[in-house]
Amino acid sequence: MASKIKELEDLITEKEAQLSRAERESNAWNSGKYKTSSNSPISKILVNSLRKEIADLYTKLNLAKSNT
Repeated sequence: MASKIKELEDLITEKEAQLSRAERESNAWNSGKYKTSSNSPISKILVNSLRKEIADLYTKLNLAKSNT
């Protein structure tokens, strides 16, 4: 079970780094002359998707920790 918890923690760390990069990119696409670009809504979707995925991973992590 400890390896599963470590695996989830590592995955959360990786996804949070991806989210940070996606948020910076989204902010760039959604400001200035690029906000009407087709990449603008896609970047928002990516950020929301990563946030949901991270929340789901935290739920799994908490469940794994409570079962130990």
